[in-house]
Amino acid sequence: MFTINRNSLVSLTVIIALCLSGIAFGIHYSVHGKSLDVSISPLGTIIEGHSVHFSATVTGGKGGYTYSWFVNSTFYSSSSDANITFFDPGLHVIGLSVSSPEGYAGSDVLLIHVYSSPDVFISSNTSHARAGENVTLYSRIVGGKGPYYYTWYSNGKDIRSGFNMPEIVWGFNSPGSYNIGLRVNNSLGFNGSTTYSFDPWGYSDTVKPAVRPGYGENSAMANVQTHNASGNLSFHFYLFNPASSAGTNNITVFLYPDLPVNGPNSPPVMDFTFSSGVIGADSGRWVNVYPGIYWNYSSISVIPQTQTGLGGNAVGVANPAHFNSIFSHYWVPGWDGSDDGFAGYWTVSHNITISVV
Repeated sequence: MFTINRNSLVSLTVIIALCLSGIAFGIHYSVHGKSLDVSISPLGTIIEGHSVHFSATVTGGKGGYTYSWFVNSTFYSSSSDANITFFDPGLHVIGLSVSSPEGYAGSDVLLIHVYSSPDVFISSNTSHARAGENVTLYSRIVGGKGPYYYTWYSNGKDIRSGFNMPEIVWGFNSPGSYNIGLRVNNSLGFNGSTTYSFDPWGYSDTVKPAVRPGYGENSAMANVQTHNASGNLSFHFYLFNPASSAGTNNITVFLYPDLPVNGPNSPPVMDFTFSSGVIGADSGRWVNVYPGIYWNYSSISVIPQTQTGLGGNAVGVANPAHFNSIFSHYWVPGWDGSDDGFAGYWTVSHNITISVV
């Protein structure tokens, strides 16, 4: 918890105004008499979805410091520096508290403005065409800053690229189904795509996360995307079998526009069920799930109804051994926003399909 007294109100107002202009300033203050001089690294433009490295400079004391980083008053890391990816544009508060073994302490607070990355939408003059017929493809970009370099692609292969290409005409010479998408970028670091993976927890299908020990089946963990969630959804879950023999399970996933106020078993807006397939004893694997859902809300809360730690008895979506903290919640009852969540992420797609005969 970081408290700013009345005497700092005028300065805070000025700093907020500067943050809105894209300038980040630290507010430095001492916790008590035995103070360390602590400062967080200055920053330039910060863009939603990009990893940002924050480093600390500490003077005073005799070393052996203990670090505590906070993001919007939620504990984030105990490392000497922090890599943070912001998935919410707007104002955010980065806090750092440092102490030394002999009882010295100091803190710094940084108010930052995170710019929205561009959301990219495309459409076409037709979704059905004959071989050799030209089709006009259109784009609409929301957020970010142009001018953009456009890269249009079809079935994963680039077909046209360059500046000033918000609209192109393309001929499909062979019959088939064509999945069309668009990427845009500029020199300022604003990148956008019609396919967007929401993975603030840094998961990867090539890395098996550690599973939470001594924890059984539950459905109390939720992972949340707070904006720009509308589109065709696909999911990536790390499934784990804590039992002593191979097993399989059908896992149902509940979807909500917001965290359900009555808890994780509240009736969902939408849901889907998938089969885990056979998973060996005391082992896990990543699975990709394509439920065929178009999500028509700007935010989404995802709650698998079977989750598990090492202490469970059935195959479920794994609860990680290390807390995710940001964009993860646990039902206490009441939602605790600083708990672990589950091992998984998802992709939102605005690609379009053109059928050619």
